[in-house]
Amino acid sequence: MNFLRKRQLRLVQRIDELASNVDHLISQRDLLLTENSELKAENKSLAQKRKMEDEMIAHKLKMREETVDIKFQQKAQEIQRDADEMIASVKNEYRDKLEAQLEGRGNELREMYSEILARLPDINVQLSGGVKPKTATRKR
Repeated sequence: MNFLRKRQLRLVQRIDELASNVDHLISQRDLLLTENSELKAENKSLAQKRKMEDEMIAHKLKMREETVDIKFQQKAQEIQRDADEMIASVKNEYRDKLEAQLEGRGNELREMYSEILARLPDINVQLSGGVKPKTATRKR
């Protein structure tokens, strides 16, 4: 019986140890569950913070792109305006040169026709086919 008694005592001690281990493991599990909950909450908070930061970065990037686009359009308009002014200037110079040439050519033609008419004799042609000299002089 003594043997059974010792065996019983050892089993009781072992049960107490196991109960103690179970209590310890339960308390560790509770701590880990609490820590897990805190980490999940922190993770959620960080995810929201990152989402807000990503949205802020996207907004700033969009604003920067719009600013660059506006500056590009302004520069393109400025270049186009300068080109239009240069083209208009060249056209005006060409038109002035062409007008001067035409005016000069017109004057040359008038002088040439005046000289030709001055060399021709003044005559009147009658319907009967006869030629009668003109008494008045022609205006020049």
